[in-house]
Amino acid sequence: MIKNSLFLYKTLNNQLLDKINIEIIDTTFSYEEKGENIKLTIDNNEFEKYYLGSVPEYWEPDEKELNIHRTFKLNNVETLFGDEGIAPHNSSIGLGVKIYSKSAQFSKNIDLGYELDNTMSELTFDFNYSFAPSTLRGSVFIEIFFFSKNNQTTNLGFANEQGINLGVINNFEIIVDGDGAAFPIVEVQRKGEPLWKLVMNWTDLNNENFDLENIRLEINVKHQMYDYIFKDAKPSRFLLFEIMTNVMAQIIYKAFNDNLYDPVSAEEESITRVVNYWIEAYSIDTNSLESINYSLQSNFEDEMVG
Repeated sequence: MIKNSLFLYKTLNNQLLDKINIEIIDTTFSYEEKGENIKLTIDNNEFEKYYLGSVPEYWEPDEKELNIHRTFKLNNVETLFGDEGIAPHNSSIGLGVKIYSKSAQFSKNIDLGYELDNTMSELTFDFNYSFAPSTLRGSVFIEIFFFSKNNQTTNLGFANEQGINLGVINNFEIIVDGDGAAFPIVEVQRKGEPLWKLVMNWTDLNNENFDLENIRLEINVKHQMYDYIFKDAKPSRFLLFEIMTNVMAQIIYKAFNDNLYDPVSAEEESITRVVNYWIEAYSIDTNSLESINYSLQSNFEDEMVG
């Protein structure tokens, strides 16, 4: 949250947020299929992180658009104005949204088209946005914020320039499985050696990407069981599940116990961010290698084996 001590004008703080009493009425993610609007089934997430890679519907970020809808209700709008607020009585406040993603390489600010003044007691408003196919990858961050809209006079202690950000009222993260989230797998030819081998070769997992150079699963095509891995049959899927569970457990255990592991400051496509995604998405118990393995088996098997 923005702190008033950093600015020469008043900005939003937690006390004022409580007074406004912001409600999130509805949140939906959807896409169009043959003229029909299909909603994605996403579990409620108290941390405001939405994992789109595990939805049961057939949605692919490279093939389908993503439509986002969220409805807000602001109660006690009048508390935003006056000495205890963030704008003088003779002014108005706008609502904007910042959408940005380092992995998808874009950032934009949008005016949502609302104008709040001190005569209003409450406001219900919608945020709608559509991402075109092939524009999403990695993590996308969305911030809804107040900004100074229209000031009639200069007021000491308040932002007097139009467009100044007065504070974020809501933010959430969309985590997309796409090309950047694919598990690095390579085929090797090693007669007489095991079916698979995991290579973990990182130095700084917070900044190094989850890619072939740093992590990879090597599948031995010369092994007698190779032909059974990718067949469309339950035994084959179960074999692949056992391999992937073992591999993911080793990566999670090593990364989580790395002294540098820090999901907060890590780069978006780093090893740390991928591991943190697994931990949160599959409710991993990280107390030991055994508990990690068991968590994966319990929460991942239905998805892999089906």
